[in-house]
Amino acid sequence: LLSDNSFMQTLKKRNKRKKEKRDDNNNKDIIKNNKKIEKIEKIDGGRKNRFLEWFFEEEDILYLVWFRIFWGCIMTYEIMLLIINDFQSTIACFYTNDFNLKYYGFEWIQRLELEQMKIFLYLMLIISVLVTLGCLYKITSTLFLIGFSYIFLLEAALYLNHFYLIIIMNI
Repeated sequence: LLSDNSFMQTLKKRNKRKKEKRDDNNNKDIIKNNKKIEKIEKIDGGRKNRFLEWFFEEEDILYLVWFRIFWGCIMTYEIMLLIINDFQSTIACFYTNDFNLKYYGFEWIQRLELEQMKIFLYLMLIISVLVTLGCLYKITSTLFLIGFSYIFLLEAALYLNHFYLIIIMNI
């Protein structure tokens, strides 16, 4: 027979091992849970961080260059439409009637004389080519905005959605 003392020691050792095993399992569970929490935080924090980093990451500007070139080509084309055939479309739009419809609040805008309008349109053509080439882009695009807005506001009867879009995109 085992003595009570040795039996008690054996029980204590067994309980100690069980407790250690339980603690190890609990620690493993805690570590697993912590890893899950970290993973969730990484996902949530990662999304936020990725979203914020997206604003500041370096980006290839080639698509902006192509957009500027195509934009300038379209603007050059629009001005060329007013110049071709010896300004016939310009004369038909702005100089055939004595009365022009005006936009509310812009009644004060007056049309230029025909010779001044021709010079103005040639200047607009040069500015649109400069926009296409990217020369002094901020200045030329601002000048184009002012000039094209003037053409747009001269006659309300000639309203076209894409002319309005051109003005908005130049802003």
